[in-house]
Amino acid sequence: MRWLSDLAGSLRTSFGIGRATISSASLTAARTVTLPDRSIAIGDPWEFVPIGVPFGLWSHLAGVDIPPTDNPNYRYIKLTASDSYNDGVLTSESISGSAPHVQATAVISDTGSPLNGVTVQLVNTGRWLLRPGQSGVVELDALQHHVHESQLGSNDSSGANPTKSPGFTAFKTNRAVTGIAGANLGTFALALTGSPVVDGAATLARTATATRDKSIGADYYMRIR
Repeated sequence: MRWLSDLAGSLRTSFGIGRATISSASLTAARTVTLPDRSIAIGDPWEFVPIGVPFGLWSHLAGVDIPPTDNPNYRYIKLTASDSYNDGVLTSESISGSAPHVQATAVISDTGSPLNGVTVQLVNTGRWLLRPGQSGVVELDALQHHVHESQLGSNDSSGANPTKSPGFTAFKTNRAVTGIAGANLGTFALALTGSPVVDGAATLARTATATRDKSIGADYYMRIR
């Protein structure tokens, strides 16, 4: 198997090591590269995921693999509070708030990890959406400020026309309001005109405790060592 020999040579050149042994029982078996300080299974994808990259898995599907917890070459965490997957590598878990405003964090406790002592957001428990930019900065849900106009009309006996007025400001006056009919000349009352503005088919709004997009869940993991 020429490619195995070429790979061994590349490892010696790239890492400056004196020897690199590659073993394979068969073409379908997992290939193993033996370095002076470790053995790497070439067929093991979890060896090659960068540290600190959160990624989602559809773990509800049968046959989907999750990173093992017993490999000495790497360790992952599941970004979920109170999960046995994280035994021995997360400490000081903190959960506050109530749905949908849950905040969940934990501290990485693994002396072999460059992230040892770092606080991480447990995004599965907090149900966070990951956005581009400002890494680690939390933004709570919000709606952009906006206002609506009211369609109002006057039945002033002098013949004032219906007027659209934000905040009723056009109807501030010193005249006395004597009743709905506006009984005397120079007195008037305000009345709603027309129908409220609605959004057609979406009048029966889908409501919930938070503003959200259509979505589907995945369990997020992250390599720490």
